[in-house]
Amino acid sequence: MNNEERLIVNEIQKGNKQVFKAIYEEHYKPLVLFASGYLHTQDLSEDVVQNFFIHFWENRSKLQLNSSIKSYCFTSVKNRCLNRLRDYNLRDEKNLMYINSVLRIDLDIDDHENDLVEGIQQALEHLPNQMKEVLTKKYFDGLKTSEIADQTGLSENTINTHLKRGRKKLKEFFEGHQIVWLLLFQVD
Repeated sequence: MNNEERLIVNEIQKGNKQVFKAIYEEHYKPLVLFASGYLHTQDLSEDVVQNFFIHFWENRSKLQLNSSIKSYCFTSVKNRCLNRLRDYNLRDEKNLMYINSVLRIDLDIDDHENDLVEGIQQALEHLPNQMKEVLTKKYFDGLKTSEIADQTGLSENTINTHLKRGRKKLKEFFEGHQIVWLLLFQVD
């Protein structure tokens, strides 16, 4: 870090809003673009970058940089993106484990569970074929977005769109049965 950056960091630590605003304006758009390379959605990328800058400002007095401000910003946003992706993956794995346990064919399945299995299968049948295939591969086969993309020839963005829209359609299908929705497809 050069002397000019040390002065900038010092001013931010003192609470100089103008200096912070200049850093924000210089780095916001490139950081959002960078984050969207990981998260593939504009809104989520903007949220991650906004949260980074909020954290940056709120913790400015503790700020200790060993590298440039730019490097610090990009590294922090990258780590936040990776954490967000990890959190989604953990939630997806939890959903997958539950769905697999519900759909397990077993002699002890009672009528209520049979109805639930039939309801899920019926809901999936109302989806367009490609969307149904993507949801099945994600939640029943446990595949990652990249694996689904490889198998189907669709882009990861298309896969994410199918997942988002499919969950929305399933939520509408299970309207009035919130417990089913919460147990099966709560990811947001």
